[in-house]
Amino acid sequence: MLPVRHDDRAWAEDAVEQAQVPTVPSSPFGTPWYVHLSYAASKERLTEADLPQSHAVITQRVSPCRSRRCLLEGAAESRTHRGLGSGTPPDAGTITETSTTYIHSRTHRYNMSIVGVLRLRENLILFGETFGVDHGVEAKLGDFHYVSDQDGNRRYVFFPWCSGGDFDGFDAALAADETVTDWYVVAEFDERTLYRVQTRWFPPEQPLVFPLFREHDITMLEARRDADGLHLRARFPSRETLREFRRKADAIADRVDVERLYVERSPEDPHRKLTDRQREALELAHDRGYFETPSRTTLEDLSTEFGVAPQTLSRHIRDGVEKLVEDAITDSLKNASG
Repeated sequence: MLPVRHDDRAWAEDAVEQAQVPTVPSSPFGTPWYVHLSYAASKERLTEADLPQSHAVITQRVSPCRSRRCLLEGAAESRTHRGLGSGTPPDAGTITETSTTYIHSRTHRYNMSIVGVLRLRENLILFGETFGVDHGVEAKLGDFHYVSDQDGNRRYVFFPWCSGGDFDGFDAALAADETVTDWYVVAEFDERTLYRVQTRWFPPEQPLVFPLFREHDITMLEARRDADGLHLRARFPSRETLREFRRKADAIADRVDVERLYVERSPEDPHRKLTDRQREALELAHDRGYFETPSRTTLEDLSTEFGVAPQTLSRHIRDGVEKLVEDAITDSLKNASG
């Protein structure tokens, strides 16, 4: 159950009053909950397939003569539905006694994600001969697409940026690779070369990395290929998605190693963003030399200037420093895996 909290009711009524279009909300109103009103011709027109995950559906009775104001007098029933994203319900019909209110909980699901650094190696189905011998070349994927025929067979077209090593040997290996049907050099800049590489067709039952990404809503952040394997950095919606990808990737390479996992947080995450008072306290402490060794001022002097008790100022500074350190550690992990 996902009841509307009593202290949010007045706000929710005002928010719903502003709802003029029958769509699932795309932006918050600035509180832990936000709502939007969608009128449907009948309750039967709303199915699980129409609703994104973590939207609670609260069905209520509203008289046809009432205005577009939803009196949130408690929740009837809430369900969690399949799918991610901000799906759109069916087009609204004539307003009847049934209305549907979408209440969306702003959880960490929407400002944190799991980033995995993986390596697929040993007997990869693609470019086995090209990278079977170490020519010292690293191929960083710049762009790609894959196409399917009417039977579901698929093939890739890659645009990798290659750098370092013996390009003559690399080109010869690429030409001899049985998984490659066509390739040529698109451009050369400094010490990098952009290739266009087309692969052979693969049957629909053969798992491939990037179709799996699309199937499971995985976002590719970086992909590199060298003699040590395929190096991936990707954003996964959940740990379960990561486990499912690893299971299916066993048909792509003999070994699938997860080298690092970390939580990536949005800069707008309220748990990381400095408050105004924390920022002001840190700026004052820095300007007055509080962080220098030896310190040019004391906490008592700063608190007098800041207009708060020393304990309060100490808490502002400590919490602000903690958030800055957390930011720095997260950024360093991202850079180290890049």
